[in-house]
Amino acid sequence: MTETSSFNNQSQLVTNVGARLTLQAQSLPDHLGIATPVGSHRQKTSRRYDSITLRDLDERSTSIAAGLQAMGVGPGKRIALLVRFGEDFIALVFALLKCGATLVLVDPGMGRKNLLDCLAATEPDGFVAIPLAQAILKLKRGLFPKARYNVTVGARFGVLPSPTLEQLEATPSHRFVPPRSQLRDDAAIIFTTGSTGPPK
Repeated sequence: MTETSSFNNQSQLVTNVGARLTLQAQSLPDHLGIATPVGSHRQKTSRRYDSITLRDLDERSTSIAAGLQAMGVGPGKRIALLVRFGEDFIALVFALLKCGATLVLVDPGMGRKNLLDCLAATEPDGFVAIPLAQAILKLKRGLFPKARYNVTVGARFGVLPSPTLEQLEATPSHRFVPPRSQLRDDAAIIFTTGSTGPPK
């Protein structure tokens, strides 16, 4: 079974938001999935981009989803994503959605105290985060007693959580098992930026 046949139940395709990527990859496999600028933003006339197809993005996110499932991440789990925007972020969003997990997204620009308060309020089951964020979260671990499913995105050092994103995406995509999704399931918890008052 390949990743493009993972979501073969039409009801799963309708209700799982992450499965929409698989639908697009099946119908338009070679179309542009993500284009990432290379080099300085000042080089507007000679700007280069690295790109991947919808097929590659679907394959990558399915492998990550299989790795997350092997950890125990699935429906009912709230996973906070603290990763800089880019290809990794997008692949992780789709991977978590494919697993049926509930994404927790918080704008880091709201300041450290507000960020920690918002994260604590969601009672996350884990964090997928860059090394700096994981180091801060480790110091504040008492705020997150349920956070058992943690992934480091980037170079892992010291006592930062394992596995890493690189280890997750080494999981064969055919090991991914689409969860049963319901229309009432939460896809994400997203906070306002807090620019006009306390984040909500």
